[in-house]
Amino acid sequence: MIYVQYHKGQQQSGAYKDNIRFLPKAIGDLLLPYIAYVLPLRQLFLRQQTPGALISPYFWSKLDGSVWADETLSACLRKACVRAKVPCLHTSNWRQFVASIIKEKFLTKERANFDLEDHLGEDVEDELDL
Repeated sequence: MIYVQYHKGQQQSGAYKDNIRFLPKAIGDLLLPYIAYVLPLRQLFLRQQTPGALISPYFWSKLDGSVWADETLSACLRKACVRAKVPCLHTSNWRQFVASIIKEKFLTKERANFDLEDHLGEDVEDELDL
């Protein structure tokens, strides 16, 4: 499970919201060593090359630290689905999976922290953007 405070409407509202994402075990098993070992080593190498430099705080960023364009992650997801020969998924599908997991695995009082109703509206909006 990944917990971040982000909401795509935060620029307009100025308010952060809890955003929970669940990863498949295989991906989580890769992500943890990446965060624990690779990122600190990468930071060390970067500072040797450019003293005082910092790695981008964004997980999905280019080498220069700039954030990926909105469509980049969706394009990567589509290509991965084609390679795996599975039906094409979009980021909105992922959000729906997360909402279903939360509804199934968490108590009603805990679900209030996840703001599920707001995510369902975003999914429709995301699909229209595609």
